[in-house]
Amino acid sequence: TGGQKRTHQGTLRSGWRSVLLVLGAAGLDNNEAVASQGFQLLSAQIQQCVSICKKGDSNADRPMSLLTEHFVDLVNALLLYVSGQSQNLSSKSLESLMQLSELLAEGRVSVSSTRNKTSTSPSFHNDELELWWPILLGLSKTMGDSRHEVRVNGLQTLLSIINKYFFPSSQEKEVEENGNSSPQHGELQTLQLIFRGILVPALEFEEMDGNSTSGYAPELLPPKFVYFITAPPSSAPNASDKGQREWIGTTFDHLIDGCVSICLKSMEAFGNDSLVEEVLAMLNSCLLSDSGHLAVRGLRRLQQFVTKDLDLKDVTDDTWATVSHMLFRVLSIRGMPPSSVPESEGSTDEEKEQLKQEHKDAMDEFIREQKLFSNRRYIGCNAAMVIGSLLTTENIVKSMGVQWYIFLMSGLGKGIKDWERAAEILSSSGSQESSSQPSPPHYLENVLYARRWMTKFILSLTAQTDAATLENAQFQHVLKEETESLLHAFLKKEADESCSAVDMRNVSKMVTDILEGFNGLSDEKLSTMKWLSPVLSTCIQTNNTS
Repeated sequence: TGGQKRTHQGTLRSGWRSVLLVLGAAGLDNNEAVASQGFQLLSAQIQQCVSICKKGDSNADRPMSLLTEHFVDLVNALLLYVSGQSQNLSSKSLESLMQLSELLAEGRVSVSSTRNKTSTSPSFHNDELELWWPILLGLSKTMGDSRHEVRVNGLQTLLSIINKYFFPSSQEKEVEENGNSSPQHGELQTLQLIFRGILVPALEFEEMDGNSTSGYAPELLPPKFVYFITAPPSSAPNASDKGQREWIGTTFDHLIDGCVSICLKSMEAFGNDSLVEEVLAMLNSCLLSDSGHLAVRGLRRLQQFVTKDLDLKDVTDDTWATVSHMLFRVLSIRGMPPSSVPESEGSTDEEKEQLKQEHKDAMDEFIREQKLFSNRRYIGCNAAMVIGSLLTTENIVKSMGVQWYIFLMSGLGKGIKDWERAAEILSSSGSQESSSQPSPPHYLENVLYARRWMTKFILSLTAQTDAATLENAQFQHVLKEETESLLHAFLKKEADESCSAVDMRNVSKMVTDILEGFNGLSDEKLSTMKWLSPVLSTCIQTNNTS
């Protein structure tokens, strides 16, 4: 009878695992009626348990074995509805997961009697966190769903749970100080674990999106980018619309914003900046990705993180060191082969032939990778833009100090040389794209863009730095290296009849600006630049009288 059903609802002692597997499988059924009926049955059991918990009923005749012994199975069943065909049931399942999270946070789920724990969770120092892991991991996986709404709703639920249950309240801070803290009540190590095991792996879904390693994406280009080899972007109306439907356009910002928010909240709650390191590690994963889209978005978010999200007084020298090395590495080109066959004294003809073949194989592999991961060429100009923005902002320069200023300036100079070398390799192999077809930027276009920033650095350094500081050996070295590099590039392009007129005009303007800047320096500053006369003597070779 109905009365008997109500009496026994939620009191089944055995067979729950099979029941939950069946009910969960219904969530994946294409027949909406089947899925709805399955969720109705599952939801009825959950609501009965929630009702008993809220009443505080501990009657032994009504044991909630569904919660006490099969909590993970219950979570997994709900997660199947989240990823199921029905958008409505997906939203309702997320609400049910929030209810279960509340019960778990309130200590109403018996940890000791819960037998079915997840085999995918890491080894925890506290059993309670092991019950949280299936919820957190399952919600993280919703970010791989093909539907934008499911991804965003799942991410919002995940971030809500972390913010609500993994930070201490004022009362819980007192408990923690007495050494009786619970993992979901605010442990910094727990949040670090969540970053590494839950949040960072979600970035892999971008690389699985199918569009991330090659292709034309003009929205990734920085402002004032100059085209003289590749075709300028068309005004196709559907280009940006497509980006808005993809993972990188719909989910990335929500994920990073949520992670940054957790980081800033942890700094206030714990008085510790450990999660800054976790955010930087997450952004570094973006920079190292095969996806040019993800790397560029990571670069731009890195700039925002250190210049806007964080207060400059909270940016330590260690943080600047990490950021500087991240930018330095991203300027280099992966798999760049040596410019010539390595020489080995005393080698036999056979060994020399082997070295020659290995060098050819390395060149061929590099060319293949450049074709496959063509949109990583968007990284160079964006890295130059980020470095340029940092090194031309006075309070940022003051915060990072001389060491990292010179480090980044030298790194950009090295990047320019690498890009020129890569352009030579691709040119010699005949792998250049047709200038009439839209494509990622050419390496030489990245070189021009970066050199314009380098010119600004040289002029700023010589004009705004006093003579005593300018005398610093590191300053002198980087000024000499980059001025010499620009002048040599100018002379080389002037002698090359095939050089683009646009490229030549821009480089000529840079050289003129540098010379005018040097001409305006005081005698005291010029006396510190003893290398200047020999370097400028190369200009005698030019045919350009200006």
